Amino acid sequence: MWWSCSSVIILTFSCGLQPGECQFSVTTDPVPGVNGYFPGTQNITLVCQVNEGGSRRATSWSKQTALDREEGRGRRTITSSGNNFDPNFLLSSQENIGQFGIPDTSILTIVSLTEDLNTTIIFCGFEEPLANFTIRINYPPVLTDRGEVRRRENEELSMDMAEPGSLLAFPFPSQVSWAKDGEEVAGGSSTRVFNYSSIFIGSVQPSDSGDYVLSATNYQLNGGPLLGSATASLTLNVLFGARYSGPGSGTVAVVEGESATLVCGTGLSGNPLPTLTWTDNTGRVATAGGRTSLSTGREVVSLTLSSTRQYDTGYWNCSAQVYDGANVVGQSVGRDIRLVVVVPPVAPVDLAVKGIGATWIYLQWFNPSAGLGNPPLSSHVVRVQEVGGEVEERTFDSSEGEANVTDLLPGTQYILSAVAVSQFQDLRAISPRSNSDSGTTTLTVPAPVCSDVPEVEDTRLA
Repeated sequence: MWWSCSSVIILTFSCGLQPGECQFSVTTDPVPGVNGYFPGTQNITLVCQVNEGGSRRATSWSKQTALDREEGRGRRTITSSGNNFDPNFLLSSQENIGQFGIPDTSILTIVSLTEDLNTTIIFCGFEEPLANFTIRINYPPVLTDRGEVRRRENEELSMDMAEPGSLLAFPFPSQVSWAKDGEEVAGGSSTRVFNYSSIFIGSVQPSDSGDYVLSATNYQLNGGPLLGSATASLTLNVLFGARYSGPGSGTVAVVEGESATLVCGTGLSGNPLPTLTWTDNTGRVATAGGRTSLSTGREVVSLTLSSTRQYDTGYWNCSAQVYDGANVVGQSVGRDIRLVVVVPPVAPVDLAVKGIGATWIYLQWFNPSAGLGNPPLSSHVVRVQEVGGEVEERTFDSSEGEANVTDLLPGTQYILSAVAVSQFQDLRAISPRSNSDSGTTTLTVPAPVCSDVPEVEDTRLA
């Protein structure tokens, strides 16, 4: 319930004989609501008084409302009738006719204070400067919730939290705070402002999304009682395009028949959630089913292809897009991943001994995969095993079908086989073990009887 009271405001100005020498002061009796009025206050009396001589008159009253200032209008004379008549004002008789027959005192009464008079300036006097008094209405903060507010990344957020059409709180709230998701926040820069009745963020970022609450409380000044308090909230939803926090696969190499997992990236984010599309090495959309499975989470975005085939080799693509209705938010994020399916070479055949000595054996074989394969042959492995012992693998960096196996023990029986190797980066594709026409090659390294016993002819290539 609004208070109703009356008070007297005395506007006093002193003037010399020269224009522009006037000075004025304002006193009130009693102090209205400590420093402001309440709507409905009646009989506010303004007394305009000249306390020194001069030719200035105190007979003219004028006003300028907030709307006048907003629309660029100047002062308007207050009259008892005519076009400028305002029923809120009552002009009283002039008193104390002074020097030169000019009244030195004039009285204006505000009959009833209405909200539209808030911040109206009342002027008294005839020549500049004029004594003036600004009407201020005590008003508690009135705020309104704004619900969800959507902005795209890097757009501006500027939102007024005051109730549309309401008076601004007066006195200015002494307690104003903003909180985001329950934690107090502050502006601190020209691009991030959190104050009474408004919020401004010059360029919103995904981290700005959240629930914001404004709280404001004001009191009458000089230790006066509580006028009121209010809260208002808004939920900021920042839309942003798809992005990954971690890298994905560059090239994935597997041996034919194995499974291949292509990772587009890790930590996929976007608002709203991104839409994912995979295309295979022919440009067709890859969907889950058959040999293909797709990850359903966003921590690791991947496609797994089981039982790979040589024709799966090529570039696969993943694309992530964020849609706001039919519109794309930000830019699409696409990545190409190279899949290489390595086909193991065919096993060597026709393994034969072409030379033998006390500590060495010279082998030859035929390579059906020579000059072929994916990728071509890069080396061979000869597996040497003492009968009843461990298998030792010896690598020969050659794609030719021959190898000189040394450091053997005289008089020892060995089982020998050859394996073809295709190398792609760190991946080795190994053929099955070779077999001769007569089965596994098994032979005994001869032990020399005396120094003049000749060795079997060494037919190794020079």
